[in-house]
Amino acid sequence: MTRILYLDCFSGISGDMFLGALLDLGVPLAVIETELAKLGLSTEYAVHAEKISRSGIQGTALTVRLTAEHSHNHNHDHDHSHEHSHNHGQAAGHHAGFDQGHTYLHHHGRTYADIKQLIETTPLAAAVRERALAVFLEIGVAEAAVHGVALEQVHFHEVGAIDSLVDIVGGAIALDYLQIDHVVVSPIADGTGTIRCQHGVMPVPVPAVMKMLENTDIPYITGTSYTELVTPTGLGLAKTFAQSFGAMPQMKRLAIGYGFGQRDIGRLNALRVILGESTEKPLQPGFDPQEMDEVILLSCHVDNKISEDLGYLMQLLFQAGAADVTYTPILMKKNRPGQLLTIVAPLEREATLVDLIFRHGGTIGIRRERIERHIMRRSQQTLEVAGLTVRLKKVQWQSIERIYPEPDDLAALANHLHITLDEARLLIPIRLDRA
Repeated sequence: MTRILYLDCFSGISGDMFLGALLDLGVPLAVIETELAKLGLSTEYAVHAEKISRSGIQGTALTVRLTAEHSHNHNHDHDHSHEHSHNHGQAAGHHAGFDQGHTYLHHHGRTYADIKQLIETTPLAAAVRERALAVFLEIGVAEAAVHGVALEQVHFHEVGAIDSLVDIVGGAIALDYLQIDHVVVSPIADGTGTIRCQHGVMPVPVPAVMKMLENTDIPYITGTSYTELVTPTGLGLAKTFAQSFGAMPQMKRLAIGYGFGQRDIGRLNALRVILGESTEKPLQPGFDPQEMDEVILLSCHVDNKISEDLGYLMQLLFQAGAADVTYTPILMKKNRPGQLLTIVAPLEREATLVDLIFRHGGTIGIRRERIERHIMRRSQQTLEVAGLTVRLKKVQWQSIERIYPEPDDLAALANHLHITLDEARLLIPIRLDRA
């Protein structure tokens, strides 16, 4: 089984929302705290996770509180998070990621080099170190490009902030605890407009977020609120951890968690995460995955169309890419004779085929199922027979192999020579069936 984590970013994503959602999913806070202690920074902060209800939904709100001896130096220049000064971002009282103008020419805080060395030299699991370093690198490169500063020279008072380390390293620890094999991220919703920070008014999405989106096809939706919903930390986590973006995959859903932002945006402000296991069954020994494929199986009952209509629909379905279309006579409700329409097609043709069925088939409901098939490998060659080109199809599965002429070409040869199909087959120098 493949362990899958789906991030539903209907209200954006930030670092605290990400870690809060994983805690809500069932990761023990004690595990996060114990592993984070390996950074050697435990005297500088305390992690607080609280189960709360927002918009009638139960979830977890996460905050990182600095100890008294560190809070003054951390806050004197940027108020512990830029939300305090302009009331934007995901969680007041918590960082919203290291973003617009919060990155360099500050003499407190940690540099990217400091963070890299800190993480590399800890006894954290190798997978945790690799994931956390990848996130810091992703965001650090974007910030350096935005501000025109070399990566190693950037002073990240937000990247180096304790709360950012907790979110990023803590998120990597949580993924390792959950034994996640594959992360899928939904289209990401962000706001619009501008936000004010210490370095002036910045557009939404903020510059570092836009830099991380550059040269990608990450599905990204703006304008869902008049504020910032996606922080650089949040996008860095999503971009780095995701193996794919899009709709929720087919899986057995095991648990659902919500990580709340702490600000009222007029609707549910949360990241939803779904933990699942792939429903794909492992192949039995002796099967080659190259001799398997996955298709969509569509079926419906039709009892209000005449035969000419059904024939026309079959033609349209084949033209639209269906691999197989069949009608099976059935007896339907009220003792009416009807037809069971069954279609096998490539996954990517489903939407087109569904449109044709509803448009021409008269049904009001279509059943769908993704199925796996054993398939024979196929290849084609040609030969000349009596002046005509005959295409030969070769199919093979393990030790079973068949070679036969295309029916249309065989018929053309028989017509050309005025002989029967059986006589035409004898003219083709192949063994038609061997195993």
